[in-house]
Amino acid sequence: MKGSGYIIIDGFTLETPGAAGIVTAADNTFVRNCWFKGCRFAVFGAGSGTDKPLSVFVENCHFDMAYTFDDMIDVIGKWKNTANANKHKFFWWQRKGHNTDTEKIKNYETGLVG
Repeated sequence: MKGSGYIIIDGFTLETPGAAGIVTAADNTFVRNCWFKGCRFAVFGAGSGTDKPLSVFVENCHFDMAYTFDDMIDVIGKWKNTANANKHKFFWWQRKGHNTDTEKIKNYETGLVG
């Protein structure tokens, strides 16, 4: 949904989603009292340029990076002696996937909101 959504997301627990716990393109989205465990992003505003959502509020939420270190150890173990490891510096957790093969290795640039 784009435009004024006036959406309230309250009291959810989101654990280890693919990328973000909540993605919104709607203006006036309120996310509160949620628990984001092992999320790369907790709340992400979808869009680009002037087409991004306005007024996305996040309050009283818990966010942590549980499991991400273990995930990266698994990735390094799987790819360390391959051509992919020589081509892509995935062990640095590259910003926005630069120098990584995003079809195989996901980056861990993270934060509460994106």
